Amino acid sequence: MLKLNLTFVLQDIAGPVTPAAEAVNHSSPQANSCTEINSTTEVAEVTEVATEDISKASYEHEQRQINAQIRIEELLGLLQEKDRKIEQLKQEPVQSSIWGFTRTRTLWVDGTSSNTGHFEAKIQQLTSELSQQKDLTNQWIEKSRLDQENADKAKEDAKGAWSLYGDMLSRAVGAEDELAMHRSAASAYEDRIKTLETNIDDLKTQNTELQSKLETAKTTNIKPRRVADSSKVSDDEIIQIWDKMRHNISIMASNILTECPFEKDLNDIMNNTSCDVVQMIRRDIWNLEDEDNRSSMVERYLWLAVIETVFKKNGGGEFGKSWAGSVGQSFSLIIDKLAYIIEDSEMDLSKLIHWKSDGGKMINQLLGIDKGELQRLIGEMTDLFSHFLPRDRNNDFKGFDKLEKGLRKVLLDAVQLQAIFMSSKAQFDVDWLDRPGRGGIVYYRPGSMEAEGYMKEPLDRGSMVEFHLFPSLMKRGTADGDSYDQSIQLTKARVICD
Repeated sequence: MLKLNLTFVLQDIAGPVTPAAEAVNHSSPQANSCTEINSTTEVAEVTEVATEDISKASYEHEQRQINAQIRIEELLGLLQEKDRKIEQLKQEPVQSSIWGFTRTRTLWVDGTSSNTGHFEAKIQQLTSELSQQKDLTNQWIEKSRLDQENADKAKEDAKGAWSLYGDMLSRAVGAEDELAMHRSAASAYEDRIKTLETNIDDLKTQNTELQSKLETAKTTNIKPRRVADSSKVSDDEIIQIWDKMRHNISIMASNILTECPFEKDLNDIMNNTSCDVVQMIRRDIWNLEDEDNRSSMVERYLWLAVIETVFKKNGGGEFGKSWAGSVGQSFSLIIDKLAYIIEDSEMDLSKLIHWKSDGGKMINQLLGIDKGELQRLIGEMTDLFSHFLPRDRNNDFKGFDKLEKGLRKVLLDAVQLQAIFMSSKAQFDVDWLDRPGRGGIVYYRPGSMEAEGYMKEPLDRGSMVEFHLFPSLMKRGTADGDSYDQSIQLTKARVICD
């Protein structure tokens, strides 16, 4: 009965604990496998299952420990009872000899020996069973210890799993925040890209428009708006264009063309051009060496070059070809000669001027500016006046570029004025007012001249003109085609006096 009870106790203690034990034994791999879980939801589910299994295993283990303690106490009691009975059995032969009935000594000895052998065998059997039970008990205790260690390890693994879960959850939240930030940044970049694409499209459109305007401007620069198409042009418009020419020429003379050329350079120029300005520059080379007079002299040369290449050549009958090419040049020459003939014959000038206006309008509409001639003229004048560029910047493209742009502006304004002059019903003349008086001297005329500078005072009609900076602009008649016997001076001539 005792053996059965001990076996039952041991089986009960070491009984089927497979579900909980497996949960405990495998909780660590599950916890370790959390590092391979990429989803926050999966980490939570695995950790929850492991925690439930650990709790269940711990509870069952505690119950078994309580039951085992009770059984151990019972076993200890039984073992003590066994020991007591064994001792009692050992003493029974002696007691029998003392309390034995009136038997013979032989029977008592034989009975005692028989009983003693029986008891010794039983004692050995009980001792063997006790030893077996002790071994089983020790095995159970060792198993309990291992279960306890596994349970403790499972708890530690569970704590690690919870810590890992918290870390992964924190990292997942951080990753979600970072992802949201990246999405926001990506959205901002996409918006920026869309904005830039829109701006690029707008810039392309603007560039196309500007290219179109540039081409138009180039055409306009070569072929300016035909002011002469209008039947009437006010004096203020004409004066405004003239003043713009004067301003641009003054800027070039004072800020760009500030160097005195070498006489050798002038000789080379004379061999390559027929411009009368070169002759004047060579004659006045001594005056150009004076820095106080240089800008005024250069300004004079620029005006001379513009007048003789666009308007009527001073002292001659030639005209430039920039307006309407050879046709415009011939038409201007015919009008000029017929005007002299009519004046000498005292005929009516109005018919000629009206015919000039109609013909000039038609020529201007048909031909306008001769682009090739104008470009040739700009290049020739740029080469000529480039010798006045500072030598330390003579090879600097910017200096040439500024000079070329300045000359282009001036020549375009001059051609525009020529188109107006040839299309108007009024008669216009460019007059240097350089006709000499008594003694072959040109005297200062305050009503029609402005003195840029002078040395002697007072400045009056007795002052001598050293040289002219630019001519005056005269107008005869009106835009309505009458009053040709009347003349007005639109601009005064600019001179330098002694």
